[in-house]
Amino acid sequence: MDRSKAKRSGVRQGSTETVSLLLTFDEIAALVRLSSYYGRTLGFVRRVIQLVSPGETRAKARFVQEESYWLRRFAEANRDRMATRDDTESPVDFTPRSLVAFYGRTLGTLNLPRSRRRMSAGQIEQREALAEKLRSALVMLYAADRQLVEEELQTRRLRELRWIEDVLSGPATPGEA
Repeated sequence: MDRSKAKRSGVRQGSTETVSLLLTFDEIAALVRLSSYYGRTLGFVRRVIQLVSPGETRAKARFVQEESYWLRRFAEANRDRMATRDDTESPVDFTPRSLVAFYGRTLGTLNLPRSRRRMSAGQIEQREALAEKLRSALVMLYAADRQLVEEELQTRRLRELRWIEDVLSGPATPGEA
């Protein structure tokens, strides 16, 4: 019974591994903005999807909305914690799911021309540095637990999945489409 419940919920038994990254306040603030990336890019279309789309599409939209909520809470909590400490950098502990989600969203902002056009050169540079930190952490996690990362990749959109698989299968630089 426990096994089927864990399988249905997508939670792997005994998997509490986290990955710690040293991030600046600006990088954590970028994570807060990235957490609502899909909600901002879809805009009112998100509401239309929720009203007229088939059940599977609505379920995916609900998943993205719920994931965005939790990612935002995670990023805001880390930002608030860092603001009270007055540190220039702080370690942030990512779960495999949050690491994959933030990396996929970061790649989305860098690889999609429409998103990239909306950023200044400084924002692009900052986002590429953040993407590199997330990429290196994901590659290390992938080397340590390939199955776990592959399970988490199944939560990503097809485009993100391809980008991340390209990174994991060979050398690539963020920002390339």
